Amino acid sequence: SARSCSRSLQVVALIVFFNSVSAQGIVSYDTYVLGLDNTSREHLESLTGDVQPTVFINNGSMTAEGEGSPKVLDFSVNEFASVEWNSPLLSQVELVRIRVNQAGDLNTTLNLAASAVMSQLRYVLVLTGIEATPAQLSNLTAGTGQTTQTLYSISIPN
Repeated sequence: SARSCSRSLQVVALIVFFNSVSAQGIVSYDTYVLGLDNTSREHLESLTGDVQPTVFINNGSMTAEGEGSPKVLDFSVNEFASVEWNSPLLSQVELVRIRVNQAGDLNTTLNLAASAVMSQLRYVLVLTGIEATPAQLSNLTAGTGQTTQTLYSISIPN
């Protein structure tokens, strides 16, 4: 019917809108997943929500936890300089998770151009528990390339 055709066109337009918005810079994680097909959404939700083999940067050293090749690289803004981009541990990483812990972190720009060696990298997720705007979070990262989507999630504790 004409009504269902119109509804289908609205859904397609919404998906195209989300995908075109997401290609332009940082996007809310919650908004981005709405525009994904089921397979892509489930994969991203698994990367961000399930226990994955992960490389953590803590106190200046890289450590891998979990079984198999790490899929996630996790570090706070102040640990960025300790990332060993050429490490074989990062060869299968699909998600870089960056934690913003303090307001001063927002004055930093992390150039992720070196992440190009991670051929599987698809997402950079900026997590923060402090007040921050999407623009401030967008300025945090640079050099991610055309095939990597940068997402953010703000979760301020009560």
